[in-house]
Amino acid sequence: MLVDSSLALPEPASTRIIDNIVRHPVLYWIIGGTLLFGLQILINGVEILYATLVFGFVVATGVALNALGGITTLPGLCVFTLALQHVLISQVAKLCFGEPADVPLSQPIATMAVYCIGMVSLLAASLIVQRHHVMERISPVFRVEEVKKLTQTQLFALVLMTIVFATLRSLIIAMMGMSEDGEVVSGGILGPLKTMTFLTPFSVALSTYYVIKTSGGRHSVGLINGVALGIPMIFGIIGAGRAATAGALVIYVYTCFAFGYRFRPQNYIALAGCAYVFQFIISPYALIARNQVRTSDFGMNFRLASELLVEVALNPGEAAESEAKKQASNSAHQYFSSFLPTLERYSMLMNVDAIVNATLQDGITQWETITPGIEMLLPRFLYSDKPVYGTANFLAHRALGLVGEDDMTTQVNLGFFSDAFSSFKWLGISVIPFMILILLTVAYQKTVGCQLRNNPYSIAVAFSLPWVFSETTIASQIAVIFQTPILFLVTLIMIHRMSKFLSPHITANFT
Repeated sequence: MLVDSSLALPEPASTRIIDNIVRHPVLYWIIGGTLLFGLQILINGVEILYATLVFGFVVATGVALNALGGITTLPGLCVFTLALQHVLISQVAKLCFGEPADVPLSQPIATMAVYCIGMVSLLAASLIVQRHHVMERISPVFRVEEVKKLTQTQLFALVLMTIVFATLRSLIIAMMGMSEDGEVVSGGILGPLKTMTFLTPFSVALSTYYVIKTSGGRHSVGLINGVALGIPMIFGIIGAGRAATAGALVIYVYTCFAFGYRFRPQNYIALAGCAYVFQFIISPYALIARNQVRTSDFGMNFRLASELLVEVALNPGEAAESEAKKQASNSAHQYFSSFLPTLERYSMLMNVDAIVNATLQDGITQWETITPGIEMLLPRFLYSDKPVYGTANFLAHRALGLVGEDDMTTQVNLGFFSDAFSSFKWLGISVIPFMILILLTVAYQKTVGCQLRNNPYSIAVAFSLPWVFSETTIASQIAVIFQTPILFLVTLIMIHRMSKFLSPHITANFT
């Protein structure tokens, strides 16, 4: 029986709104930005112009992510990490603590304007990437299809060679990375080795893919990726590196989601346990141990690390509280009234505010922090006197309290937004982020592809690349765009060829 459509009941307005939100994810960001705007003004008493700029930053982030394909692409993950680490987490945390978000910033309006304009610049680059279908038109050198064609034995050989290379890299850096007087060594073979941050994550991603594939999706942890996960964690603990320790586990999670592995309750319980251990044991241990275990004596580092880790593990709460108080007393740039080391690490706008304030007072640096990135691209055999620049340290000395007067080594986490503003003020923050995102997208799409789904190559840089994008200065962005992809290609070619030679001589018996 036919029904007159004119007699049909109209669709409820609430249903239409929900459907629109699902179809248009940018609406989530608009709603979230509006809610944050209202709460900052009504509850926290934030100045309306500051809250408006935060709203603009949130919306620009949402539009940029939508254009880049969300966090399932490398550029999208980079933009999302920057937004979280610099602004979003800190603003929400300030609401939770009931503290005004524009206090104790020296230049709250100017700082948030820098973030807003910088994100709009990234948005413009994202729209260019979307309009010209950059991630669809550029074919990567290493294609995912080649990995899928490998037999089980060939894949196992590739996994094995990757783990061997990753382990050798970590061992050489641990044993040779520090001089007798405690200075970081960067010359010789250590230069390219330290740039190969993709090796360990690639071994974790590839071995986890191997376990998922060979088990038919029933398991995500086996002997082979247990080794790949354990080795970087051990070296991370010995070197008191929080990111190095947690990075392998993050890549494991990325790989599971990228290849469609379904987590079970026991998986979530295990991950929650790992998060607890990292927050209350590994993190305070790393902060306590970093000035003690980073010496030229690897054996002594191992012994000290073992003793300190046991000491912290026996008294996790006490160690975390003691280290927090110590850091709070030494910190001149603390964003929250109560010092929480991990939260401060994800509230980088405090450091950026210090650089913005210094720039407004003392003027711009022009090319002083940009040309070092270009100079450092040349290999040492072509440029024997190549200097090792610490542009983040240079910028930090512009602001009182970010580093000590005699500290010429500590690289403070600043990000390239503050560097761009320090270089050319508003012109710099308008143009430089646009150029960086365009170049980064093209470089990594051509190398390994930017899509993370079913792609162990892109997953290999899915932790380090967003971290560098968010935390480091323009000089490091230049290196990660022009140098790292070339090293990745050369390393992958070598590993693939060696694994092809090895595969006829082994049998893959591990799952």
